[in-house]
Amino acid sequence: MLPDTVQALVPTAAEGDVHALQALSAFARTLDATGPARLQLSTLLLQHLETARTACPEAWMLLAGWQESADQTLPALRSWYRSSHVTTKRQAQRMRVLELDTESAWSAQAARVRGMRAEYLRDAFADIRQAHGPRELFRIDRALAGYLGEASVFSSHPTQRPKVMFIPGLRSGGFLEPSSHPLVAPLMAEFPALQREFLQALSEETGIEPFMGKELTPQAMRDYVSGSAGASWDALFF
Repeated sequence: MLPDTVQALVPTAAEGDVHALQALSAFARTLDATGPARLQLSTLLLQHLETARTACPEAWMLLAGWQESADQTLPALRSWYRSSHVTTKRQAQRMRVLELDTESAWSAQAARVRGMRAEYLRDAFADIRQAHGPRELFRIDRALAGYLGEASVFSSHPTQRPKVMFIPGLRSGGFLEPSSHPLVAPLMAEFPALQREFLQALSEETGIEPFMGKELTPQAMRDYVSGSAGASWDALFF
C-alpha cells in the first residue's frame, strides 16, 4: 500500500505541479521497477492523468518511463504518444525533473522512443515472418519502413496518396474491377442484411466507436481527418 503522502502527490503531479512531480519521481526510484508498489503507483497516476482537467505532458512522460522500466512496452508507447497530444505545453522546470531539459537530451530520448516503436511494430510480425519467410513480407516491411519515415515509399498514381501508410506492390489505379476480388460477390449478396444491421446501429447509436481508437483527443482526431470542426471517422465493426 502506498503511503498517504505519496497518494496525495499524484493528482497535483498529474496537473503539472513541479514539486509534486519531483517528489513522485524521487519516490518511484526507491521502488522495484516491477514490484507491486510501482505498479500501483503507475496505475494511480494513469487514472489521474485520464481524468485531470489539464494533464501535463511531463507526467505522461514520467509514467512512460515507469512503464518501460517494467517491460510494459505498449503502455509506455501509448503514454509517450499521449504526452504529445495534451493542450498543456512542456515547461523547462518540469522537464528538468525528467532530465530532458536540454536539446541534446530531448533529441536522444525522442530517437530512442522512435526506435522502441519501430522495434515493437516489427516484432508484431515476427511469427508471420518466421512462418512464411522475409520474401513474403517484403511489401509489408517496405510499407512499415515508409510509415516509420525510414524510406520513401509512395505510389506514382495521382489518386493514391494515403495519409498514413502506402503498401507497395499492389495495383494502384484509381478504381479496381469488382470481379478482381473474390470477396465482392458474397458481400453484395449479403448487402440487405448488412444494411439492416447498419441502420439499426445508427438508430440505436450502439456499437459505433472512433475508427482510430478511443485514446485520441477530439483535437487530435480533427487534425487527423481534417475537414470541419465536426469531422469524425466513426465506424461500426460488423
